[in-house]
Amino acid sequence: MTVPTKCILASMPHHLDHLIPVSYYEKIPLLVRNNDTEEALLDFYPWVPYYRYESYPHLDQIEAFMGTVKTETTLKVLHHAIWGKTPKMVRLHHGHSDKIQDFSDYDTVLSYKDFPNYRLKFYNEFKKELMAVAKPLLPVEEKEKPLLIALTWGTPDVEKHLEMLCQHPMKERFVFRLHPILADRELMHIKLKVKHEIHLLTHDCPYVYPFLDLHAGILTDRSSIGYDALYFQKPLFVLDEVPLKKFSSTSLDEWIKACDNPKGNIDFRHEYTSIFGV
Repeated sequence: MTVPTKCILASMPHHLDHLIPVSYYEKIPLLVRNNDTEEALLDFYPWVPYYRYESYPHLDQIEAFMGTVKTETTLKVLHHAIWGKTPKMVRLHHGHSDKIQDFSDYDTVLSYKDFPNYRLKFYNEFKKELMAVAKPLLPVEEKEKPLLIALTWGTPDVEKHLEMLCQHPMKERFVFRLHPILADRELMHIKLKVKHEIHLLTHDCPYVYPFLDLHAGILTDRSSIGYDALYFQKPLFVLDEVPLKKFSSTSLDEWIKACDNPKGNIDFRHEYTSIFGV
């Protein structure tokens, strides 16, 4: 049996949505580095094989680590100190976002075009299993479909935007999915839940596509989720002045109207394909 010389590192629960499909279809070992990520994997992807990093039996033969977290690049020094070899660090994109990112610590950066569209393939293959977990996380279904609010960290005035949306007359239809950094670092989910009666999706859930599929429209900023949403042909409203804005409704009211009357929406699936491949 040939021992794999590369592996995929999973260091954050919300990156599993991007890492698992590549690991699964390319048959690259998935190494989990902490308890939070392992718990999320077991809860949301129980059929996917993995190893704990420290228990992987072939660490000394790894020539390349593929991952999404900058702090993982320090493993180069550790492996050189222990085994006298320096593995290459390969960056796997975890979303096509409009956030500025620094990839200078990596030897190679792979885009979505370097693989088939595994995330969509994985979603279609395991849609039944994913939906079974995703649906109970939504608020009780009402007459009108819910509208997804997905804002990311680092966006100017993000807290001000959230406060405005929490007080909007249509807030009963809004379902808020906060970026884990906003939740874990800023405790934004606790602040908003205490102050406002709003529907919050757990930020620990790695899923993206099931929630895009289940909502009538998506409101976002510079988050990569806006680009993912193009495939599902759901109306998009973008708060931030970023390239994604060209796909956006011009106002919040126009967006809500488009969500309720989807027949005239433009099909942006060709844009999705140009970014994520086929």
